[in-house]
Amino acid sequence: MRNRALRDPSSLRALLLFNPEASRVSPRVRDVIAKALSAEMKLEVSETKRRDHARHLAQGAVHQGIDLVACLGGDGTLNEVINGLAGSDVILAPIPGGGTNVLARTLGLPRDSAEATGVLLERIRQGASTRRVNLGVVNGRYFGFCAGIGFDAAVVRSVERVMRLRKRFGDWLFVSTALRRFFFATDRRHPLLTLNAPEETVPNLHAAVVGNSNPYTYLGERPFQVCPLADLGGGLDLMALRTMRTVPVVRMILRAFGTGGHIRLRAVLHRHDLDRIEIVAGEPVPFQTDGDYIGEASRFEFSTARAALSVLA
Repeated sequence: MRNRALRDPSSLRALLLFNPEASRVSPRVRDVIAKALSAEMKLEVSETKRRDHARHLAQGAVHQGIDLVACLGGDGTLNEVINGLAGSDVILAPIPGGGTNVLARTLGLPRDSAEATGVLLERIRQGASTRRVNLGVVNGRYFGFCAGIGFDAAVVRSVERVMRLRKRFGDWLFVSTALRRFFFATDRRHPLLTLNAPEETVPNLHAAVVGNSNPYTYLGERPFQVCPLADLGGGLDLMALRTMRTVPVVRMILRAFGTGGHIRLRAVLHRHDLDRIEIVAGEPVPFQTDGDYIGEASRFEFSTARAALSVLA
């Protein structure tokens, strides 16, 4: 599977897959984007109706010989589509429709869905080449930019339980939820995680994030660089906390919003460009992929899927 140039847009069979519950998706936005895409290619439109429906729709597109899937939604919807397209030659065109849209922005697209659509169409008209990128895999599930174990996954789980508030308050709901959980709902004395990586075992870790790209997320326009060296063309990066004491954690957060120099702090365990990682927990703990809560587990097997996804961005 290689990069390929798009020479004749009118011959492309495309699917616009959209999540009507995403924070920036409305019938008007959907219709404007569908009209723009249908003017350039043979377009079908499908709406997601339940959790994991986007993955099934994407898998169907692969089987039907669709050339390109445009995903209008947030990071969770995009993660489902990635899991449906991974390993195929179907091209993914992400269109930001959620609150943060980390992967789409990492790929250089503007936050506004109409502007992003214009950028994608211009690239198609110019015969741009698609790009094959690496994906992370944890316990059989693909992720585009990050997976988290423990604290951040618990925050994501709490936010998903109040989705209406998420639409209203956006990024700040994550901040307030993280603060409440850190001070009032987290055991900060007893680390549960152990890292098993090539040639080393590191016990007594409190929380872990595995990055497939950078950044981990954005707060407004500012990137939060948990794994600042991670890249879609490389292996996986790991950032884990050796302590949950307030001062070291605040220092880590400030540097992650700045230069990314937190990876050199003693309170932080950082590993770069790994093909495989195993993390074992003393009891089941929550985990998330691309900002979407998945469930709980006590063993996490990470690997890199090389050149697993074709993207237009």
